[in-house]
Amino acid sequence: MTPIPILFQALTIAAPVSQAALFLQAARRKLLREYSLFVWYTGFQIAKGILYPIIRNHPKTYFVAYWLGELVDIPLVIAVLYQLYSRLLRGFQGLQRLQDLLFRWSAAICVLVAVTTAAATPGTDNDRLMAAVLSLDLSAAVLKAGLIVFLFLMSSALSLRWTRYAFGILVGMGLYNAVALVTVAARAQFGGFAAVPYYGLIKLGAYNCAIVIWLLYFFARETVGQSVKSLPPANNLSSWNQALMELLTR
Repeated sequence: MTPIPILFQALTIAAPVSQAALFLQAARRKLLREYSLFVWYTGFQIAKGILYPIIRNHPKTYFVAYWLGELVDIPLVIAVLYQLYSRLLRGFQGLQRLQDLLFRWSAAICVLVAVTTAAATPGTDNDRLMAAVLSLDLSAAVLKAGLIVFLFLMSSALSLRWTRYAFGILVGMGLYNAVALVTVAARAQFGGFAAVPYYGLIKLGAYNCAIVIWLLYFFARETVGQSVKSLPPANNLSSWNQALMELLTR
């Protein structure tokens, strides 16, 4: 067996085992409700990690299961980011309404890009379906990366306070989605079935790195400090919130 399949197999086994440990630690620290969507995301990844090796020798079943998993993964990640936004902006109705608009329009744009690509793709129905899936995967990767960057920039600009766990989740997702964006874009641009194992290995390696980051943050001592040193003056953030409320209610 060549090194790539061995490494891929090792990473495939490591991911669900590590995430099971992460899930148990979240339960031990009573974070299952506070970060419920991340817990659901973790559980879904564990299920995929167990299922995929079982059906890997059945190409058609694996193909359908893999892409269905990708399609479910997209709204799950966006839901996790939405929950992080909501926790960060708790108590500021104007900023939360801006968040809702941002997520709705982003999701609509993703679907529109996928449908447009499918309609413009020549060939059979299978060709169009594959084009739509790849387009949705790419546009979703751009969306997730953009939302993560925006969340970092907004929290920095407003000096909002992060919890350690939320910051760890975001850092891990930021790393994984940055790598996923590059690999998905490369696959869409260059294609080629010969390179697919390399794309899969890179994404799986990045995902295992994200799990390591989550484990470090979730297993760190309770006394670890926050990601920012101080909160902004209350009147400054309230002014932002009030201005947005006035703008959105016009």
